[in-house]
Amino acid sequence: MSRAAIWVLVLASLSGCAATRVAYNNADWLLRRELIKHTCPTDAQEVWLKGQLDTLHRWHRRSELPRYVKALNGLATALNRPLTRAAMNAFFTELDGARDRFNARLALPAGVYLAGLAQPQVRCVIRQMYKWNQKGIKEMQRADKKYVEGQLEKLEDRLDGFIGDLTAGQKTSVARLIRARKPTHRQMITAWHNWGRRLVARMRKGGVKAAREKRMRAAVQHRLALYTPAERKVARRWQRQNQDMTWAVARLMTADQRKKLRRRLLDLATDLDALARQK
Repeated sequence: MSRAAIWVLVLASLSGCAATRVAYNNADWLLRRELIKHTCPTDAQEVWLKGQLDTLHRWHRRSELPRYVKALNGLATALNRPLTRAAMNAFFTELDGARDRFNARLALPAGVYLAGLAQPQVRCVIRQMYKWNQKGIKEMQRADKKYVEGQLEKLEDRLDGFIGDLTAGQKTSVARLIRARKPTHRQMITAWHNWGRRLVARMRKGGVKAAREKRMRAAVQHRLALYTPAERKVARRWQRQNQDMTWAVARLMTADQRKKLRRRLLDLATDLDALARQK
């Protein structure tokens, strides 16, 4: 998922239009803070990053937010009756498109930035990747029961702002899918680790500046570019299984849950429309 799609989910979990607008208006700063933590830039690189992210943020506000508003209103309309799998899949397609457009826009400045990192900064990237990978390994070491409980709790926390508490039937259905998904989760942790290793290898590879930047652009723009064919199959299976979990909740939504979700989506669409119109 791209940062664009992530921001839709993050914003949707916030309460009130003021919180939504504050979060979005500071999105470039939040992203810059994450990049600083992961890449340890110099003062000059921080200044350059700020300029690039400001430009990206303006493009996103002007070009992407209107698309989000349309997609959210479309899903809200579909919730006037029990949600169909086709309507849910159409929304997922919108999120995929948002991710791909964001990655395409991000690729050029990201290629320049990543190709220009010095070796101490590459080691900074490696340290952050190691911490993230260890967290995933630790999650896989949990007993099946604890693993399912932990994953279900995370899902409930994410959905609370959308539909409130899950019903017993929704919890049972999702727990079954979480248990079945665990082997794929383990494979994805390995694939993510391998992706990171290949990205670092590209950062360390020599050559003329233009060639280095081209390699990094490709890695950013095409999300599966650094996966092997087998890993791509795993990534697609992981995506399908996550969507199946969402559908397991959606198909069992009560009328009250649908009403709450519809209202939340309409409120969010109104907030994003106002943000898109800001100068």
